[in-house]
This record gives sequence, C-alpha cells and structure tokens, in this order.
Amino acid sequence: VAEAVRDPYDGAHDAQRAAAFDYVTGSIDRHTGNWLVEGTGDSAKLHLIDHGILFKSSDKYRGFLGVVMNPKYTESPAILASPYVQAKSQILNTMRDLKLSDFAINGVSKRIDNISKYHSWNDLKDNWVP
Repeated sequence: VAEAVRDPYDGAHDAQRAAAFDYVTGSIDRHTGNWLVEGTGDSAKLHLIDHGILFKSSDKYRGFLGVVMNPKYTESPAILASPYVQAKSQILNTMRDLKLSDFAINGVSKRIDNISKYHSWNDLKDNWVP
C-alpha cells in the first residue's frame, strides 16, 4: 500500500491557517525559507518565521496564499478568520499602541472584514482587498 503524499508542511488545515494569517497581516514575504516544520508525521507542527515584511498592500498570492488557491483546500476562510474577527478591536488597539502607521492599521482592519465574508479561497481571490 502506497503511503499518502504529505504536504511539505504539516497538512492542509495549518496551510490554510497560515494563509489566513498572511492575508490578515499583509505578509508579502512568505516563501519556503520563512516557515519551518518541527517533527514528522502526525506530530509535525508548522511554525511561521521571519515576519519582517508585514502590513503591505499586495495583489499577489504568495506563499500559503498561493497554495490554498488549489481546489483541494476547502476550509472556509470566514471560519479561519473568526479569531481575528473576535479580537479585531484588541488587534487594532495594540497596533495603535505600537504606533504603527494608519496604512497598516486600516489594511489589517479591511482584510479582517474581507476574509470574514468568504467561504472559499477562490471567492476571496475574486474579491481581494490588498
């Protein structure tokens, strides 16, 4: 019996969670050098690293955002966005406290609102807010 081919990270769920994070934060620099997998098999855990280029405006589907545009990824972006929706005011207040730019704060706010509307990655792709 052939072993199932695994994703090069720890599975579809975490790839989609990573894509949601990268979308909300405006990460434009996610590539194979900016994530690690700890462990193997069912105990593997994805770790996103190097968040040096965040809060940018982009119409590109880089990193995990490009990965999840494949029809095999069916988890709802709106469901994955629920932690961001629930903590939106706290996230934005923390960004203000850190003296981040209005551009960064407004971008995160718009992307949280946007991702919470769509139940498929392709719907989000068709209604992208950079």
